Amino acid sequence: FIKKYIKTPGRVLSLGCGTGHLERILVSFDLPYREIVGMDINPDLMSYAHHEAAKLGYRNLSYQVVDLDRVDLPPKAFDLLIFFHSLHHVENLEGVLESVKNTLTDDGLLLVVDFVGPTRWQWTDTQMSIAQQLLDLLPDDLKIDLRHQGSHETKTRITRPLVADIVRVDPSES
Repeated sequence: FIKKYIKTPGRVLSLGCGTGHLERILVSFDLPYREIVGMDINPDLMSYAHHEAAKLGYRNLSYQVVDLDRVDLPPKAFDLLIFFHSLHHVENLEGVLESVKNTLTDDGLLLVVDFVGPTRWQWTDTQMSIAQQLLDLLPDDLKIDLRHQGSHETKTRITRPLVADIVRVDPSES
């Protein structure tokens, strides 16, 4: 993406940036930029992201606490706007995308890397069966169970999460 589409240094905006990991990766990938701004609703994550960027000595990388459902972006201000696994958390989709359209420069780019699937991960029985078949094909050393990190337990069964559990952990998820 960088080699194909990013021709000159510009201003980058990352909406829903969480811990700011992507923005720091972009700096380490030598993304040509003048400034990178990350925005997220969680003040604790923005504080952490700012601290990590400062610790690494990254300049022109900043983070702001912003509610994406109410974001008011300046016109024609950014050359690249990124939603990295965050757009599906936006409730005011039309409003946010209108603001995004207005904040991009005339040659600006929008990059969306996101979840596409059923509401709150309620996959059909057929999809669950296919996922199980794919999991069964993997060797055990690749079946890492992320719920039990560090225990070296392997994931053996695909399960559908309960909607109530998804809502309890993150009401804006999917």
